[in-house]
Amino acid sequence: MARRTLPLNNLSIKKAIRTAKTENKTAKSFDGGGLFLLVDKSGNTGWRFKYRINDKEKLISFGVYPDISLSDARKQRSGARELIAKGIDPSLSRKLQKTERSKHLPVRRRRMALETKRPGRHYPQPDSALTEP
Repeated sequence: MARRTLPLNNLSIKKAIRTAKTENKTAKSFDGGGLFLLVDKSGNTGWRFKYRINDKEKLISFGVYPDISLSDARKQRSGARELIAKGIDPSLSRKLQKTERSKHLPVRRRRMALETKRPGRHYPQPDSALTEP
């Protein structure tokens, strides 16, 4: 059975940020329903949503705390939970939306938008770098 947690409020969020900075360690402040605020040692904060789909635990990010308010994060959580109830993985849904948006970009920019740069991998240079001076 899931453990009941008290919902977050602005005061508890500020306290969690202060505590993480003073104790110099990463902290999680849970809001319930899989939503939590991750606060790292330097005070950077981000909303995360932990969920299970197809017997796998997954984690997605909703954004940075001051930019995304508590109420906005809760709205995003409820939207993600609706997708999970329909059997749709929210992270895959996001990736599909990203590819749909990038279809309107020129081919070269689309390739750059979809690639994730990894160390040790060769990436093509722009055409201007290939021509000799």
